[in-house]
Amino acid sequence: MNIKNVLLDWSGTLVDVVGYLHQIDMRIFDDFGVPRITREEFQRKLEFGAGKDYMAFFKEYGIYDKERVDNLSKKYGLAIPPDPPIIEDAIITFKELSSRGVDIVILSTGGLVGKTKENIVAKLREIDGKRYIKDVYIAIEGKENVIPILLKEKNFDPKETAIVGDRVSDIKAGKRHDLYTVGVLYGMDPLEKIREANPDYTINSLLELLEILS
Repeated sequence: MNIKNVLLDWSGTLVDVVGYLHQIDMRIFDDFGVPRITREEFQRKLEFGAGKDYMAFFKEYGIYDKERVDNLSKKYGLAIPPDPPIIEDAIITFKELSSRGVDIVILSTGGLVGKTKENIVAKLREIDGKRYIKDVYIAIEGKENVIPILLKEKNFDPKETAIVGDRVSDIKAGKRHDLYTVGVLYGMDPLEKIREANPDYTINSLLELLEILS
């Protein structure tokens, strides 16, 4: 595999959104007197995305008061930093890929964090990571639609490009455009769903990406 370009997802892949939401929802559990669950169980049970009924998750644990849940979400969402930090392995991964001559592009749908290019660039600068990133694309209209534009603008060969993401939609978008696909197992979609999407590779940490691309 001769990978010269990597498209990295943001929320859930480079930023620990699952950990952030887990903190908030476990505080809500505390207020309702419900025993906390592990991050792993939380990731399996909670469904993310537009049109999903977030209360279905709470109801499964005997929590039915939507108004109180909403109020507590706002309360604890303000108590926890609203912009989760970039995961620790990111800067190491950026440096190593860059040293190998691999071009890195951030490809985000916006999501819960990093809704704008400016916000993502600012977060990258906090860890001195911007210099390793070729560009940032915000795919509000969906990655499937943006990938061909990105490939053309950057003159990337699909056969030399990998997409790395934590959502089934990332894997599907990559497959549609003949990219190598790497599914992240620590992100927003449960590992079972990621594996069912049949990516070329799966990783439990960003550092494993370096092994795959070596």
